[in-house]
Amino acid sequence: MPLLFIGIGNEKDLSLKQTSRRSGGEGENVMNIEIKNAIVTSAEITNDDHGSLSAWIYLDYGGSGQGFGGYALYLPKSFTHHKVNSGYAGHFIFRVMEIAEVSKWSELKGKTVRVKAGDSKVNALGHIVKDIWFEPSVEFKND
Repeated sequence: MPLLFIGIGNEKDLSLKQTSRRSGGEGENVMNIEIKNAIVTSAEITNDDHGSLSAWIYLDYGGSGQGFGGYALYLPKSFTHHKVNSGYAGHFIFRVMEIAEVSKWSELKGKTVRVKAGDSKVNALGHIVKDIWFEPSVEFKND
């Protein structure tokens, strides 16, 4: 089952709900991708968009920001592609925490990270110093 992407984009108000974000396409032009430093302003795990479980990391670049996440990490039984043992949620949560070097999701706020991002999408989350990256579209590609 392919991992569903709900969409992320630039945000002027980091408290905006997911439904107000511009949709980021999977085909982001590689030429537009930049590596940037960012501070995590908040992190949340929700099930408010269509009932699927998703997670968001909100990032501040110092004057502008973006969200990282929005993948359907778990689909309830009412969804056609429901799978009890999908493993996406645990993988996503663990990798984000590993990159930020935290042991609790609540400790993400205030952490400094790197991102590989374009105008409409954050493609990867990276450790601030080490060359360690989490790129969901690559890590979940074969599922």
